Amino acid sequence: MRILLDAHPWINCGAEPIYPIRVLNMRKQLEMTNRDWGIQANLYPVAIDRATKAYIRELAVNMVDPTQIYCLKQPLMFEYLDVLAKLFPTAKFVHIVRDGRATVVSSITRRIVKPMHPVQALRIWDDAVRRELQFCQNVGRQRCYTIFYEKLVISAEKELRKLLGTGLVRVLLDSHPMINCGAEPIYSMHVLALREDIKESSKDWLIKANIYPKAIDQATKAFIRELAVNMVDKAPIYCQKQPLLFRHLNYLAALFPEAKFVHVLRDGRAAIASTIDWGPCPMMSVKKCLFSFLSYRRKIYPGLTHENPHTALQIWDKTVRQMLVDCQDLGPQRCYTIVYEKLVLYPEQELQKLLGKCHTKRFLEVPWDPIVLKHETILNNLSYLNPYEASTKQFSRKINTDSLSKWASSESILPDWFKAQAVDYSSLLHELEYDKVGVPPDYSKLPEVLPHIR
Repeated sequence: MRILLDAHPWINCGAEPIYPIRVLNMRKQLEMTNRDWGIQANLYPVAIDRATKAYIRELAVNMVDPTQIYCLKQPLMFEYLDVLAKLFPTAKFVHIVRDGRATVVSSITRRIVKPMHPVQALRIWDDAVRRELQFCQNVGRQRCYTIFYEKLVISAEKELRKLLGTGLVRVLLDSHPMINCGAEPIYSMHVLALREDIKESSKDWLIKANIYPKAIDQATKAFIRELAVNMVDKAPIYCQKQPLLFRHLNYLAALFPEAKFVHVLRDGRAAIASTIDWGPCPMMSVKKCLFSFLSYRRKIYPGLTHENPHTALQIWDKTVRQMLVDCQDLGPQRCYTIVYEKLVLYPEQELQKLLGKCHTKRFLEVPWDPIVLKHETILNNLSYLNPYEASTKQFSRKINTDSLSKWASSESILPDWFKAQAVDYSSLLHELEYDKVGVPPDYSKLPEVLPHIR
C-alpha cells in the first residue's frame, strides 16, 4: 500500500520509521504514570502534545522531497490512533487488514516477533487487530478507511484518480481502425516510480552493478511497451491512456523517441468538481466501498472537500501548468494539447486537427476516418473497455455537451461563492481565458489558439 500511495505525484511516503512509536510511547508513559507531575510542570498535555506533533510532522516532511501529501507507513502507530487523530485533525488513516494466519507465518518467518507458538501469535494478532478496527470505527469513515490486503491483491485493476475527460479521447482514438488503446493501466506508473525512486545515494552502487542507467531504462521501456502491445489486439499504432503519465513526459519522450503525446486540457473548475471529496462511502461491502472510493468518487485528495475547493484549484493550477509547459517544451511535432470543451462542442473539427482529414495527415499522421465521430455505434469493436473504469458507462452515448456546465449547475458540489470567485484562485484559468466564458459557461468564447504558458 505504501508503494501504491507513493506512486501518486502528490503523495510522498518515506521508509518505515520506528522513532514516532518511541515518542508516542514516551507520551503514553507520561500520561499513565506521571500525569500529575506533568500537569504541575506545565508539561502535560499542551507542551508534550505539541512537541510530539512537531516531531512526527518534521520526520514525515524531511524524510522525503516536498510534496502535497505526506504519509508515514508504520503498522504499530495504529495503537495510538486516537492520539494521532487528535494531534493531526486533518490527517486520514488507512488500515490494512490481512488474514491472521498469513500474518503470523510472515511475522515468525521474518522474526518480527520473538519465537512463540503460532496459536499464541494468532491470539496476539486477534487482540491487536480487534483494537485497531475499533479505533478506526471510533474515528469514523471520514478519517479512517480499512482495506483488506487480500482483496487489494486480487483486484489488480486499481483505478488511479484521474481528471475527467481523458477517457473520451481514449475511446475516440480507439475507434480509429489504425489505433488500439487498452484499458487504463496502473502498472506503468509503478514501474516509472521504481525508476524515479533511484536516489543519488544508491546511484554509485547501481552504476557499478551496471544497472543504472541503461539496464533500468531499457527494462522500463520494455515493460511499458509490452503492456501496451499485449493489452489489445495487434494494430499499427498502440496507445496508453493514463493522465499521470504526463508527470514523466520528458523521460518517456527520451525512452520512446518516436512516440507522440496527447494532453487533454479541461476547465479546472470542472476538473476539481470531479475530484474533491464527496463524503464517506455508503453502507456497503468493503469491495464495493473501495470501488466507489477509487472510481466513482474520484478522491484524488481525500482532504479536499466542498468547503475548500480553492485548495483543489490551486493544486490543479500547479499540476496542469507543469504539464502544459512540458508539452510545449517537447514541441508541437511530439506533444499536442486538445481542449476538452472544444472537442465536445466541435468534435469533427478538433479530431481532424488531431488525426487528419481525407488524405491529409495531421498530428498523429493517420488518415481521417469519420467513424471516430460515431464511436457509440462500434462499442463492441473497441479495445477491452474496462467495466471498472468510472468513465466507461459514459461511452455508450454519443458525444454530448451535458457535462460541460455541470460544475456550474445547482447540483454541483462546488459552493456558489466559489463558482463566482474561482478565477481569483488560479492564474492559469485567466491565462487560458477560462475566466471569459462566464458562469454558467459558454465555451464557444474560448480562444482559437492556446496561449504560451510559463
